Amino acid sequence: MLNDTTDTAVAPAPYATSASLLPTLPPGQLEGIEELGLLKNWVSFDAQRGKMTCRNLNGEYDEFYGTIIESRVVRQMKDEDGNVLCASSNRQYSDSGRPGKDCVSCEDHDTNCFRRWWIAWQDLETGLIFAHTLSQTGSINFHRYANRLIADELLPNQVVTRIFIEEAKRQKTNALYRRIQLERVG
Repeated sequence: MLNDTTDTAVAPAPYATSASLLPTLPPGQLEGIEELGLLKNWVSFDAQRGKMTCRNLNGEYDEFYGTIIESRVVRQMKDEDGNVLCASSNRQYSDSGRPGKDCVSCEDHDTNCFRRWWIAWQDLETGLIFAHTLSQTGSINFHRYANRLIADELLPNQVVTRIFIEEAKRQKTNALYRRIQLERVG
């Protein structure tokens, strides 16, 4: 949101640190854990079952309510089973799969490898940080969501977002599929 007096962006809302989520620890237990910073729990989307899963926490989720604290465009190439073959967090050089490969001159650029949104959010209920690289459809949904927020002079870290699974129909075949959708709460 823009500040009326200075016309600059307002600072993002503060969020809990990993240390603030821990109970008081006895001496010698998990010493220095706060130095690792905000670790992200990676979320996978199981479209067949209609669940978001987090292996790290052994959890399944239908939806999250939280604040998107980070978002950026990345590049990612997956195989038929959804395994990541190559990925780039800066969209210039691959940093996993084929490390160091130049994205611009790559034979898979925009044929098998596409731009996608990577988002990280803090869950309102638990204070935990989750992260996910959205599919192509999910990336389009997030892009539309971000544009609606920008039209209201807001950023994703300034609102509470519901991240959920939605059933939709393909326009040409009328086949049902599931996708991740986002909506502003409040």
